Amino acid sequence: MELKADYLSILSHELRNPLNSMINIIELAFKSVDDMGKLIQYLEKLKYLSTFMMSINDYFFDFCKNRHIICSEEFDLNEFVEEVRALFEVQVELKQQKFEIVKNGFFAHKLIGDSLRLKQVLINLLANANKYTPPGGTIKLICDEKQIGKEALVRFIVRDNGIGMSREFIQMMFHPFTQESTKHRNFGRGLGLYIVREIVQSIGGNIEVDSEIGRGTKITVSYRLPLSKRKNNVITAADLTGVRFLVADDCDINLEVIGDMIRRQGGEVETAGDGEEALRKYLASPENYYRMVIVDIRMPKLDGIALAHKIREAKRADWELPIIATSAGYYPGDAAKRCGEINEFVNKPLSVKRFYQVIGRLLHS
Repeated sequence: MELKADYLSILSHELRNPLNSMINIIELAFKSVDDMGKLIQYLEKLKYLSTFMMSINDYFFDFCKNRHIICSEEFDLNEFVEEVRALFEVQVELKQQKFEIVKNGFFAHKLIGDSLRLKQVLINLLANANKYTPPGGTIKLICDEKQIGKEALVRFIVRDNGIGMSREFIQMMFHPFTQESTKHRNFGRGLGLYIVREIVQSIGGNIEVDSEIGRGTKITVSYRLPLSKRKNNVITAADLTGVRFLVADDCDINLEVIGDMIRRQGGEVETAGDGEEALRKYLASPENYYRMVIVDIRMPKLDGIALAHKIREAKRADWELPIIATSAGYYPGDAAKRCGEINEFVNKPLSVKRFYQVIGRLLHS
């Protein structure tokens, strides 16, 4: 029971930051109903936060089962940093703090790594800095990238001029449920920094802390990540004119959203509400009728992985057509692709840009 309570405490802690941000954004949106530009900005921030909360849910699922599954997917470090800005800047705005981002390095190629876990680390560190930096204080995020052969050494520094930490506490700050109380600071249950350490270690990174009471804190996390062969921002939305898709998902809203994204680029869509219906449509269609199949991992009757297997074993002329798997659950993209029958994995809620990039890449590969 005690272990279960600890896990619930961790989940509660991790969800509290984005939930507070969402509440604040909604309040700001109500005050800006006459400013369409601001409303759109707030909706973008809510989208980032909802995606981030889903990643927290995924991590907690793995954490409870004592497994730390790391996904290796391409991501653009420039976009990553801007998403972190969008997730965090509402908090500093409400507390009237200054938030600065400094980028050093070449930032030319995409990186390969678990961007959601990296984001979780930074949000925890920034939330901690926000909490213990007074109004008018400054929080700085420094992002360095240095190419070393086929890898990039990526370093993030979170620096604040808040109340700082004692040397004694620094020695134990990454232990779970550790707390330090002073006249100015109460760390609560110390979960944020514990989770940071767990994620950083699972990714193979390093973390360093430098802090002084009354002068502030600097926390540095660094990773070595593989470089992708592709450069940033080179793939744009594909022209899908005349391209027919088979989309299988047991959620009508998801079918509508994916269908709209495809039709917007000129594509054609046929849908199925479960895996068995999708398989029937595929087998009943002429060969090469569909150019691509998009499946949800978790569907009734026949899940996405099983559906992909059935399509591959049919051995029709089009049996090698690209298959994209989507999921709002914990199922990691690496595991989906390792089955050998899924070409790409895209997390829900779908990023429009990544969705188009994946489709464009598969159609032209």
